[in-house]
Order: sequence, then C-alpha cells, then structure tokens
Amino acid sequence: MQKIIAVILDENNHISEMKEAKKLSVFHKTEQKWSLLLEVMVPDILNGSIADIREGLGRIIKELKDCRIIVGKSITGLVYNVFNGAGFIISELEEFNIQVLDELYSDIQKELEAVYAEQEAAKIPTAPVETKEKGNYFFDFNLLKHSDLPYTSKSTILPFLNTTTFHQLEILCDHVMPWFDQEMKKRNLTYTVTDLTGGICSILVKPAML
Repeated sequence: MQKIIAVILDENNHISEMKEAKKLSVFHKTEQKWSLLLEVMVPDILNGSIADIREGLGRIIKELKDCRIIVGKSITGLVYNVFNGAGFIISELEEFNIQVLDELYSDIQKELEAVYAEQEAAKIPTAPVETKEKGNYFFDFNLLKHSDLPYTSKSTILPFLNTTTFHQLEILCDHVMPWFDQEMKKRNLTYTVTDLTGGICSILVKPAML
C-alpha cells in the first residue's frame, strides 16, 4: 500500500467533516518525511441532489489518483458509501497534524495485515472436503497444522470419521498420528502411507474389505 493519505481540511486547515471542507490535502512519504503532494479543492461539495453529490465525489476520487486512504473528523452516510465503494480505507481523527501520519499509517497497516491473515486463515480447510469424485475426500492437515488456527488432528479428523460415509480419504501430514492405528481398527478402516517430497506423507484411508 502506497504511503499516500488524503486529509479533509476546512478553511482554517483544521481537520473537518466533508460538509465543512474546503480542500483535501494529500500527503505522501518519501524517504523519511511526509510532504504535501497535491490539494483537491472541494467547496460546497455536498450541495445539490444526491446524483450531483455522487458525481462530485467521483470527480474528487479521480483527482486523488493513487491515494486510497482518506481521513476526516467524521466520514459517514453518502460520503462514506462512495469512498468505501471506491476501495478507500477510511479513518477518523479529532485533531490533525502532519506528525500523526506515521502512527496513522502504521495502525492502518496493522489492521490490514490482521484482515489479510484472517482471510488467508479462512481459506484453510478445517475438515476434509469432497473432491470432484463423489465419496472421495481430501484434507491437507499439514497446512492447517502450520497455521495459527487452534485445531488438532483429532478435533478435525475424528468428527469426519464419525459422521461421514466415504470411499476414501487422503490426508496430508508430516507423520502418521499416534492415535491413528487404534481409531482405524475401531472403525474398521485401513490406511496406507506414501512418502512425498518435503517431509510430507499421504495417508490414504479406506473402509476395510469385508
């Protein structure tokens, strides 16, 4: 994310709401300091119909170019919706001076990292998933194991074995779990292990032939 921040300012260069704004001052950080990049004048931007306001805000967004962070005293309603819809990160401050930009940017970056981590975690399956072939399931437990998610092999695999009828289940892990033999026998299941690259093994579980 580029270090570019737009600040909503009134005629006295105090941070303000959009309805009191006279300009958006856009700051960017080069080397070790923040400096003024450009100013976008916004007098009476909220006057007129909703269509007029949307058009005016759209013009502002184009003038802000690569900036995707906007800061004001209060950003709500239509202004919030338009900037949020355009992909802006929206922040609010009661008071502003250029010295707060480092802290503000750092806080935003931490929030984004937390959001990205949550999104990535959501992509990691926490239970076996059915493949394109009906009755065949796959579970990359090794991926889950090395994430920050609080799951164990027992808490993810045993519920599946207790509730799901399947033809075969492939589990990726870095070892065969110590509880595996006992639980397989209890459920009349068999398994084979194939060593893969990178210290990973494929455990293929199937119902035992009667």
